[in-house]
Amino acid sequence: MEFNLNLNKSISSKILVSENARKEIVKILSSSSYFNLAVLADESVYDLWISSERNDFLEIKSNVHVFIPGKGEDIKSIEKYERVSSALLKAGIERDSLILAIGGGALTDFAGFIASTYMRGIDLVTVPTTLLAQVDAAIGGKNGINLIIKNAIGTFYLPNYVIIDPIFIETLPFEEYLNGLAEIIKYYVIKGGIFKNIFENNLYLVKERDKNILLKLIEESVETKLQVVKKDFEEKNERMILNFGHTIGHAIESLSEYKIKHGTAISYGFIVESIIANSVLGFPFEDINFILDLINNLGFRFNFRFNEDDIIRTLILDKKRRKGKIMMALPSKIGNFEIVEVSKESIKEAVVKANSLIQKC
Repeated sequence: MEFNLNLNKSISSKILVSENARKEIVKILSSSSYFNLAVLADESVYDLWISSERNDFLEIKSNVHVFIPGKGEDIKSIEKYERVSSALLKAGIERDSLILAIGGGALTDFAGFIASTYMRGIDLVTVPTTLLAQVDAAIGGKNGINLIIKNAIGTFYLPNYVIIDPIFIETLPFEEYLNGLAEIIKYYVIKGGIFKNIFENNLYLVKERDKNILLKLIEESVETKLQVVKKDFEEKNERMILNFGHTIGHAIESLSEYKIKHGTAISYGFIVESIIANSVLGFPFEDINFILDLINNLGFRFNFRFNEDDIIRTLILDKKRRKGKIMMALPSKIGNFEIVEVSKESIKEAVVKANSLIQKC
């Protein structure tokens, strides 16, 4: 399936989702006139896919330069940005070159930030290799690096192509697979419909990574995100609903120095923010219980506790603040969100309630 994100005549992105989509890379490169190709790959992807017999999709012409900045959130630092940008310059990467990013969400965030700033912007193709990146991080043009908090420095910049092939999910560790499922839970709260049907009737197949179910979840997630992004590309208003669970979740990630996985952190955020939504907007308890049961049945575990005051202090640095106020996009019901100011007291109360609910699971 092909999706298009067209902002205007000169800014657009194609998202290809299918089995064997990775093989489209060869067609894209062979039909292009790029003089140099810079491949940015995270460490684990390079070992599993690029330097092994699995590499049946990267038949690249000459003038290719491979860069491996590391893996995970450690990639997204000013130091790595400076190091890779310097390496690109030394390798002769020019404005008529292409960056091909192959990896998870951290790598695609990082590569997008480099592509958007290097020589004021060069072309980019991303190949997200984790479920998290395929359904969320690599879609929509948000890029960034971390500074004190997650994604404190970033840009909006669309890749020319996003190539999504479910085959990469086969080699994902289960913990990484859970990261992506967490983002799909978010889409369930945003849209309901087919997501609820799959979670209610095919949860076993979801956990088993059934190819047909997985492809459907990816397609629906991409379509849902694009519907939101098209209305508000630069996150001035409506796109904030895509941050459901992430305000609290990013605080947890920052406090743990990124030792806690993104999916676990935002799943905890779903619970806390759902409780806040209940108190502020009347979000039904039955929906909170469904989310909690789903998180528990998928295998998320919260083996951490952070002081409520520490969470608040981290939230104060969050880029989603407006005029010094903590703003959250919260559901009043499944499929309906409002952007509201949230008090520190209501956050503290919700954290205490969430911890109590989690202990009973």
